[in-house]
Amino acid sequence: MIKKPFFLVGAERSGTTLLRLMLDHHPRIACFQEFEYSVDFVGDDGAFPEVGWMCEHLSRPVFREMFPDGVSGESASYPEMMDGILADKRDCGGKDLIGATVHRHFDRLVHIWPDACFIHLVRDGRDVARSRIAMGWDGNVWTAIDEWVETAGLWDRL
Repeated sequence: MIKKPFFLVGAERSGTTLLRLMLDHHPRIACFQEFEYSVDFVGDDGAFPEVGWMCEHLSRPVFREMFPDGVSGESASYPEMMDGILADKRDCGGKDLIGATVHRHFDRLVHIWPDACFIHLVRDGRDVARSRIAMGWDGNVWTAIDEWVETAGLWDRL
């Protein structure tokens, strides 16, 4: 089990992807792309989804580029399965440290990795909203700011 992975957390459009790309180019650091699926189906109480079901979920076309050979269901537990995904990324590049970007439900990561480290990126909510509108993700500032507010609340709870 990876003892202390790190996670870049923050609202989408807050700079997490840019920092992930920069860190991933470091010779000792592997930084996995958006890793929300690791916690999307973990309950707030820490209840994990069934490993077989998650393997099927990760075999969907949207994940094909990320996992061209699929995901092994041989893990004994859900945390071991998610840990294996990160370990594969780290080992594939021959690096020492592993991290990932997570934008939502990142407070649930501690159910999988109790000793995880977090880097919280905060960008002015008005800029996040403007960027989300420019991307076509939201139609106005009122809906665009919702994720930023939600992310701030998640950080406070964590």
